[in-house]
Amino acid sequence: MQLSEEKLNVLYGDEGVLDYVPEEVTATDTKGTNLSAVSYILPMEKLSGKNREYAKALVIVARNIGLPEEYLREIETWDK
Repeated sequence: MQLSEEKLNVLYGDEGVLDYVPEEVTATDTKGTNLSAVSYILPMEKLSGKNREYAKALVIVARNIGLPEEYLREIETWDK
């Protein structure tokens, strides 16, 4: 999926996500193909507290798309 720069600015222009920084990453699909992507990451120095509602919602999405149980268990710890 690709988003225009305009749409990314809208998506990441909200006050709650202004500190996220775009970082180029390489992801590998299930066939072993490497794909370039941009991931928006919150710098470690900006981390504080927990967003339990986000963690709950993320587990639901992760489960629905079939992510591994190990990953689901890690996300579930974010709600503690």
